[in-house]
Amino acid sequence: RIAICCFSSVRAVAHTRSPAARPSAMQADATPPVTPPVVTPPATVPVAVPVTTTPRPATPTAVKVATAARAVVRPALHIHPVTAIAGGVAQLRFWAALRGARVVAHVRVLDRATLVFRRSTLSFAADGRARSIAWHVPRTVRGPVRFCMYATARAVSSTPVCAALTIRPPARVAG
Repeated sequence: RIAICCFSSVRAVAHTRSPAARPSAMQADATPPVTPPVVTPPATVPVAVPVTTTPRPATPTAVKVATAARAVVRPALHIHPVTAIAGGVAQLRFWAALRGARVVAHVRVLDRATLVFRRSTLSFAADGRARSIAWHVPRTVRGPVRFCMYATARAVSSTPVCAALTIRPPARVAG
């Protein structure tokens, strides 16, 4: 049997008595049963405790996120309208810039809604220098033509830009 002999404010401490030390039936009747006092914890008032945080050390994941944030920078691409002669060569000039990166330029020539020419360059340093892609203009192309370009670098693309491509008829030979 377990008898409770003492209490603390937090928990009861119990001691075990041997069967030989058990009280007899008369002693049990003479002694009123011991009821432990009910201990209630003191009421606590919520108090605002300032929370201090320590800076976390840099993790490889944080470094990757910072690297990915730099990769979001898009290459800048500028083009100007071009004039060419049907049957000749048009130099589709452009400027691409992205500090310390290599880019690939993609060009498309559209005759109204029809794709006439498409080409991508090899990767080059996007240092802002003028570059061009040569296009042999067919003799049959007439009317409003435009060319559009965009550049890609590190899995991001620039905004596509378009410019007019004026094609003049070939000069007539007198004779």
